[in-house]
Amino acid sequence: MGRFAGYPVLNKDDHGPGHAGSFPDRGNPVATLQNALNIVLRHEDHADPLRLGPDGQSGDRTYATLTSFQRWWGLAADGIAGPATWAGLDSALRLYGR
Repeated sequence: MGRFAGYPVLNKDDHGPGHAGSFPDRGNPVATLQNALNIVLRHEDHADPLRLGPDGQSGDRTYATLTSFQRWWGLAADGIAGPATWAGLDSALRLYGR
């Protein structure tokens, strides 16, 4: 899992302490997930309507974006950020030089 080793399994409606500090933010895995999804799905521009606000609140938009990534990466699109999803995000980020 690389940089995300030890990150918890995240389900829809999980939440963290709020906005992320740095990336990755071990203290806020939901915001880290949101930031990683923005990067790998190319939604980093604040004007992009598909960009997730890394607020640490996992809801419908985070779930939909996560399942989109999972389908794109060839994973089971279950909306759960488990070890395979974290590993996929790490690999995708490396492909983008991040």
